[in-house]
Amino acid sequence: MNALPRRSLLERHWFLFLLLAFLMRVLYAVVVIGTIREPDAPGSLAIVNDDTWSYLAPIEGILNGGTYEPDYRMPGVGAPYWLFRQFLDEEDSLDAMVLLQLVLSGSAVWLLGLLAFRVSGSDRISLIVYALFLLSTHSSRYDTMIASDSLTVSVVIIQAFIFQRAFDRRNVALLMISGLLLTWLLFIRPVASLLFIPATLGVLFTWKSRPSLLAMVWFLAPLSVIETAWVLRNWKVNHEFNPLTNQGMMPDWISERTRGHVMDFVRGYGGNYIWWEPGADIRWYGFGDGPDPVQAVGGERATPPPAYVHTSQCDADSQEAPRGQHPWPGAQRCRDRRSRGWRRRGRRWPVGRRTPWCCSGRWRRGCGAWCC
Repeated sequence: MNALPRRSLLERHWFLFLLLAFLMRVLYAVVVIGTIREPDAPGSLAIVNDDTWSYLAPIEGILNGGTYEPDYRMPGVGAPYWLFRQFLDEEDSLDAMVLLQLVLSGSAVWLLGLLAFRVSGSDRISLIVYALFLLSTHSSRYDTMIASDSLTVSVVIIQAFIFQRAFDRRNVALLMISGLLLTWLLFIRPVASLLFIPATLGVLFTWKSRPSLLAMVWFLAPLSVIETAWVLRNWKVNHEFNPLTNQGMMPDWISERTRGHVMDFVRGYGGNYIWWEPGADIRWYGFGDGPDPVQAVGGERATPPPAYVHTSQCDADSQEAPRGQHPWPGAQRCRDRRSRGWRRRGRRWPVGRRTPWCCSGRWRRGCGAWCC
């Protein structure tokens, strides 16, 4: 692949387009913060949810002298948070995470436009792609939320741009940086591990006119080093070979309890098991948000399962029984877990003699089921 002979409009006026992207991302963040952020949420900018603490509680465990537990999540989101916590407190670190996500998100808008120009060679197409992504809220609505969504979208775009530039310039340093970014993406979202297959084959067979083993080695070097450290850690702690997550697709506190079994059952007949979605089939069994999990959400109510799923051993009456017996209020979950400590495979959550950090004061809202 040869570099294009001319620079795109987005590249010639990079400052203007980057500034516009940052301003739009900040403007939308202000709207989101003012609309859905709880007034007593930690920090000044961050929006937290039940997933937030599954990423950050292990980092706080390390900082408090413990270990990386619970270890369901890979530390891709927690890594920058750990860096911020070296010189900021918990709440300021959350705000710093939001600023990082905004910077990466704004940069991704511009870089995606440049990628479109590289593919099409057309300024018009690159501007259309830039404008569409600039105005899209499908990913930018997560820029203020501490989770993996915003980072995933931004990092995959930045990585793809640097990967392409490495090919255009035959630059091994850029190739290695792209490999590092793809490794980070894997630790943010483990499903990104699949991207290494086409990327590695691309490096091997198209870096030069003949297969280039050396370029492939440089590309995979970050993955080899970081992933090896992660695998060794998992073997030492869990005595298992876990190259990605340690608890499968769902955490143990879901998969090994009633909710996980009901999810499997609902999935078996093609139902929707995402309990927070309006009208999800699993809500009929009593798994949802609020005191009445079957209540209308988004104007939709959960409906009973189809008749063909009933058998002599699992009739309609037996399916009716579990409904309402497994409430999902976060406060009850926190009370139950704080009374006995966090356990998995016989190990206690390393919180010492004090209340877990995310279950006290303003942090308790997002406690979820991870550290309380």
